[in-house]
Amino acid sequence: MLWKQAPAYLRIGIFGHIAIDTISSKNFEISSLGGPPCYAGLAARRLGCDVTLVTKVGVDFPDEYSIWLAKNNLNFSDGARSAKRKTTRFRIRLGNDERNLQLVSRCDDIGDSQLNNLEVDGAILSPIAGEIPKSVSNKILSLNVQTFLDPQGYLRRFDKNGYCYLTSLSFDKLPRTTIIKVDPEEGNYLVGTANLGEIASKLRRRVNKVIVTNGSKNVIIASENTIKEATVPRVDHVIDTTGLGDILSGSFLTTFLKTGDFEWSVCVGIAFASLASKGKGIAKVSEVSGWESAAERVKEGMKVL
Repeated sequence: MLWKQAPAYLRIGIFGHIAIDTISSKNFEISSLGGPPCYAGLAARRLGCDVTLVTKVGVDFPDEYSIWLAKNNLNFSDGARSAKRKTTRFRIRLGNDERNLQLVSRCDDIGDSQLNNLEVDGAILSPIAGEIPKSVSNKILSLNVQTFLDPQGYLRRFDKNGYCYLTSLSFDKLPRTTIIKVDPEEGNYLVGTANLGEIASKLRRRVNKVIVTNGSKNVIIASENTIKEATVPRVDHVIDTTGLGDILSGSFLTTFLKTGDFEWSVCVGIAFASLASKGKGIAKVSEVSGWESAAERVKEGMKVL
């Protein structure tokens, strides 16, 4: 299936904090814009979607970052700038297929008023530090649009030094959604099993469409009565895995809103995210190429479980 350019009127709202990340590995250290609004937003823009960032940034948010986002057609909703708090910041240490997250600062919660006059065709809910309160998620639901939930920020807790860990959470505590994406650890904390197929099956009883990502190995998807597996394309010389889940989210939802084809949209998300791993920081999104043919290969290799 070849991609057809999404029309300019296709609109996505992305809910969650923009972050300023310090990313380090044994080979490099950089400071980069981050957070779901940036990574998912840029992927959606690459595929022709209009994007509104429903977020909060602090008094310390650099003007050059605001200008850069505007040049890339990523627009803030009203009330995005906090009057007192600093921007959410993380230290992210990469190594041996693991990420160590340390929260350095946290901005204000997103407010109800930021949704006033918001007109979108789809919404990505992806908190990184519990910044989407129930009143906001309820207001999102009232928009009656496709909603895509990444629950990571609802499961995260932070110790006194800011280091991140996950805790169990009743599924009923999450916002209602039409699509959910989890990794095996998140799925285990939500439904009590680390088996990918069982995670997909259990979540499918609560959500129409389920995506279970498993790093660079595979992705399990569930919809209606079908569970399928897709293999993630092999990428040599992976540099930075930060934001790959968000890149998948943005490219997936844009494609799904355009085509209505769940499986193909997942394939596009997998391809786009895996190819982005060859870059560093936020720049990795604009450097992606060859994702259409990669998505075709993912689709061809998909199998029923």
